Amino acid sequence: MAILLQLLCVRLGVATGQDLAQACGNYFSSKVSFCLWVLCERMFESQSESKIMRVV
Repeated sequence: MAILLQLLCVRLGVATGQDLAQACGNYFSSKVSFCLWVLCERMFESQSESKIMRVV
């Protein structure tokens, strides 16, 4: 799933010259962009926690 998201981000960058954060900021309102940012941060935290739990 992560590889698919990276592929889509590369295509977005080639087509528009923007990265995903810039495109979201231009397309969505500031409230929606903030909510997306919070959701992404939570996703990163949960992935980090799962990696730590596997190591221990």
